[in-house]
Amino acid sequence: MLVLMTTALDRTVSWTLDLAGDSWGDERERLRWYEGLTAAAQLRQIALPWAAAALVLILGRPAVLPLALVVGLDYISMFLATTYVRRHRVDPAVKRWTAARILYVVLTRVPYGIFVVGCFLAFREPGEPIGPTTIGAIIGAVIGTVAGVVGLARDTRNRRRREAAEALDAD
Repeated sequence: MLVLMTTALDRTVSWTLDLAGDSWGDERERLRWYEGLTAAAQLRQIALPWAAAALVLILGRPAVLPLALVVGLDYISMFLATTYVRRHRVDPAVKRWTAARILYVVLTRVPYGIFVVGCFLAFREPGEPIGPTTIGAIIGAVIGTVAGVVGLARDTRNRRRREAAEALDAD
């Protein structure tokens, strides 16, 4: 049996979820709370980056630093959630790409690229044409998006291979 060392992240999750207490009610109530919070988190993962992308385009330079901080903290929280579930032997790779999953990924990833380009645009002088730095940022966003799609496809393929190998071992 694999024994995981307790990390600061594990202790934070345990404290937040009050696993030893009854803050969330019985098991059925706890499950419903988790479902509701997951739905809220997914809506936030869509709304917050889109709001940041729109606001940086509308408000310009003064909005860049506070919005970058908010977007960065949001991104870190998603990274920590993925790290937590991986440590507890949950494979975060997508099992099957459905239209809903593809739409969700597009809605949660595209605004980050728009936000970054908006930040570059916010720092150009009024009337100044789009310079090589902004064009480089756009090209970088496209390359990053392609790399992300390739990585997601690889993770899905690897998960399917692992599950197929486990199924053969079980036979």
